[in-house]
Amino acid sequence: MLYEIMNKKELTALSEQLSSVKMLLAEVSTRTHYMYCKLEKLEEKASEISRKLDKNFYELIALRKDSDIPRSVFDFMIIYNLTLEEALCKLIWFQSNIPFVDIDAAWKYLLENHNTNRWIIFENYIYFLFRHGDLLGNMYDTFRGGLDFYQFWTMKTKLLYISFLIWSNFDDEALKWAEKYYINYGAKGFDLYLPVAYLVKNRLHVSSETIDLSCKQYESLMQNEGVFENLLADAGAGIALVGNSPCEQGKGNGFEIDSHDIVIRMNDYKVASDFTHDYGEKVSIWANCVYIPSPQELFKKGKFKYLAFRWKTWVKVV
Repeated sequence: MLYEIMNKKELTALSEQLSSVKMLLAEVSTRTHYMYCKLEKLEEKASEISRKLDKNFYELIALRKDSDIPRSVFDFMIIYNLTLEEALCKLIWFQSNIPFVDIDAAWKYLLENHNTNRWIIFENYIYFLFRHGDLLGNMYDTFRGGLDFYQFWTMKTKLLYISFLIWSNFDDEALKWAEKYYINYGAKGFDLYLPVAYLVKNRLHVSSETIDLSCKQYESLMQNEGVFENLLADAGAGIALVGNSPCEQGKGNGFEIDSHDIVIRMNDYKVASDFTHDYGEKVSIWANCVYIPSPQELFKKGKFKYLAFRWKTWVKVV
């Protein structure tokens, strides 16, 4: 009798296990079908994207026949299969042999012929001009043209505009826009733009620990203005200008670079122990062509002796 009861218990347990296995199999089957359907949809999406890319390519060919887009930019669009906006945004950071004037002309064409999201195109164009030092001197007109949609500007763009007005000696106009910024955002971001920090502290009487620190950096930079040319002229053992590309890796030129009287490093350089054998570690001058660094960034760099910045030659002994 006990044997029969045990068998019934075992059979019940096996039956329950079998039911669980069947449920798992049903779930696996459902998931497999779902994944298969999802895979089919992905394949359809891939085909659709491929067709769009082909269509985009032929549209680009047609566009070239009657547009003012420079040929160099147009060829870049075709090589990477990009729209004009995508290509120009890529060229903000992408190192290419395309002449600056061609990229600038393409930005203007896009801005004049694109009616949707113009403020996004405008801001990317501004970043492009800042990154390349406003070589053609058209940043003021570009900023003025974008004031129609000022409400859409990011905080960064608004602070860049105030900075640019200061650099261009439009202090009263810069003060007006700084006041407007302060009403909307408070003092947030002022300390990251040294000329703006100096303006708001002395004209708007806005102060904080970080703004005061930025003002000290700015004053020091301005006091040392004009030293740069003499510094270079007195370099007896020559000058090493070191970029940030990987072309020196494995060449072991670090000692030779550091043997120069003056070593100039560019933009967002890094002196890491892994690269000293090839790039050295000496920094005499930090040539910053991208933006005015915040005091925090200045202190992080630590070892450089002088800072040179575009438009105005500012140098700072640290």
